[in-house]
Amino acid sequence: MPRRDGLFVIVERKSPVSYSVANTDSPQLPVGVYHTSVLTPFQGNLIPPIKALRRRGRPARIIKPSSITPASAQIHKGSQNTSSADPGRDVFGVRGGCCNRWF
Repeated sequence: MPRRDGLFVIVERKSPVSYSVANTDSPQLPVGVYHTSVLTPFQGNLIPPIKALRRRGRPARIIKPSSITPASAQIHKGSQNTSSADPGRDVFGVRGGCCNRWF
């Protein structure tokens, strides 16, 4: 049964894998007997979903923002210079050696 023939009605089941079909215009007149692999169920006038384009290659690198941005570092750096804080403390007010200092 060619696909272009349109809609058909199943008249009777001839065997477990074959059916007798007829046109929807004249259901009394069978068109023929067809195997189940040839028949497809009617889905209506649904438009099949369009397959999205597959992106190929390596995914783009996502850069996570750091906890301290250069703008906020400038604010802390400026506050250290203008305050009369203990010189042994770093930018964040924590005591420690040169490893904790903000350069």
